[in-house]
Amino acid sequence: KTLEFFKLISSVLECVVSSYFEPINYGYSCSKISPDHVYGIIKENRTLERHIKECSGLLGEKIEIDSAYKIKFSSGYFPGIYAHSSECAKNLDLSFPSLFGRIGSIVLVKSNEFCHDAPEVARLLAQQITGINPFVDESRDFQQALKKLMGQNYLTEPHMTVEKITRRHLINISAFYREEHIN
Repeated sequence: KTLEFFKLISSVLECVVSSYFEPINYGYSCSKISPDHVYGIIKENRTLERHIKECSGLLGEKIEIDSAYKIKFSSGYFPGIYAHSSECAKNLDLSFPSLFGRIGSIVLVKSNEFCHDAPEVARLLAQQITGINPFVDESRDFQQALKKLMGQNYLTEPHMTVEKITRRHLINISAFYREEHIN
């Protein structure tokens, strides 16, 4: 049942994300796709809506998609994505990266020089943001939130700050987002 659930949600998200156009500014864009847009796409696609209802009945679970993010970036940028409860989704053969969970984060880092471990550092930074919660809301200044994040002890090396880790790996944090869904 779990595999079928992840495949269903992945196909729904692929449909939603592919229909959402966002131009790339400054080498990257990261857009939250609103629940209204998600539901609108599902309603427009009757086959998809019917499929969700049928699978919901077969799986015995109510299926809701609360939010989705679409990331576009040019070379030199690396996304880091992490979600609690997403370990079982990693090994699925899905057409695009999908993570599912109640709490999750996305971070986009830029590397001006070649940094072979930038993707892994970006993933660990997303894990940091998810776990330690440098709360960021839409109304808060990104630079203020970034300053708070940079001063935190790094999750996997507590004797180092996030700022020291980013300097060591020659990367800059361009954007980050954290979502937490409470039922």
